[in-house]
Amino acid sequence: MKNLELLKKLVFIADRLDFIGHIEFEKIAIGVNPLLNKNDLIQYSLTTLEIPFESYRNEYTEIPPKEVNAYFRENIDSKAIYYITYILKEIYGEKIYIYILYATEFRSKQLDIYCGSYIEKNKPFTNISRPIEPSEILRLNIGDLNWEKLSSLFPNNNYSEDGYCRYTPEDDYKDEGYDNYDSYRPSYSKYDGAYGYDDDTIDSAFEGDPENYWNVD
Repeated sequence: MKNLELLKKLVFIADRLDFIGHIEFEKIAIGVNPLLNKNDLIQYSLTTLEIPFESYRNEYTEIPPKEVNAYFRENIDSKAIYYITYILKEIYGEKIYIYILYATEFRSKQLDIYCGSYIEKNKPFTNISRPIEPSEILRLNIGDLNWEKLSSLFPNNNYSEDGYCRYTPEDDYKDEGYDNYDSYRPSYSKYDGAYGYDDDTIDSAFEGDPENYWNVD
């Protein structure tokens, strides 16, 4: 049987749900990054506890996250934050960071909970809380757990006043030496950016003559 010790812990966690109260997990989109260390244990736990989830990875990379973490989108059921954090703590102990994502717009797929993001505590993301250790959440009184309390305990350190997230997934890989984003820099010096096109485009598509732009269907 797969990880008998974890299974015993999951039985205890399932009993805790009776104390916490009903959570509408069917209304919460949970993604688990298959590249994350111990992702199989997360998937096993969620399956055992009959919590729906999907396998989801960042579309920009096949590299495992450097930091073990999970984020929770703002205004989902605070009891779900407590419960999922409980599960993650049983798998990782305190070696995992929890974030609250306050962004109102995000270029990646909308997920309420994402296990294995490419957020890192040392990167200047906007609309994200400081990193939170599981025990900081689990020591809260579940009866008093609400968004007003959470937002005061875990403030948004990089608040964007217009309420939009300035982070894009490409930001994870800039300055990391990855070819996808660092190998190509368009030049406009040869043709002075004629008609808004870069030098390579004019050479390849317009045979080196910017005026051929007018002959393109």
